[in-house]
Amino acid sequence: MAENKNKLMMIIIIVLLAVLLVTIAAVSVIAFRVMSSEPEEPGADIIAVVPVLTPEQIEIIELSSPIGTNLARGATGETHFIRLSLATGVNNTQGRESEEFAVLIAEKEPIVRDVMLGVIKSKTHEELSRPDGRDVLRDEILARLQHTFQNHLLVAVYISDWALQ
Repeated sequence: MAENKNKLMMIIIIVLLAVLLVTIAAVSVIAFRVMSSEPEEPGADIIAVVPVLTPEQIEIIELSSPIGTNLARGATGETHFIRLSLATGVNNTQGRESEEFAVLIAEKEPIVRDVMLGVIKSKTHEELSRPDGRDVLRDEILARLQHTFQNHLLVAVYISDWALQ
């Protein structure tokens, strides 16, 4: 009888150790995946859920004046300047919510300009001179604005004039 109890205790201990080892392995795998995944850009999750809209479904809100600023110094150390006209696009298919957000964006132009300027000034002439330079700039500005305003109705940034020297 005592021998059966010892065997039973031994089996229970072995099962508990096996469960503990499996749990530790699972937690380790999950932790490794979380730690090794690359951090997302601000607002990346917002961009992913933006529906495809027709031009008629986007309200354009232009900045009151162009932005002109020095760019970050690149590998050559030279100073470069950019001047561009920008506008934002707001999804106008959500009725009153769209209207209120469009008004908010227009009223908060200083914040919009500040966010845009921060992104533009961080770029080098070399980055903006690449074939995809405008697209990358536009996408980064949009992501930062979406993050700042925490709103999915901001769906586009448009560049209407571009002078890079």
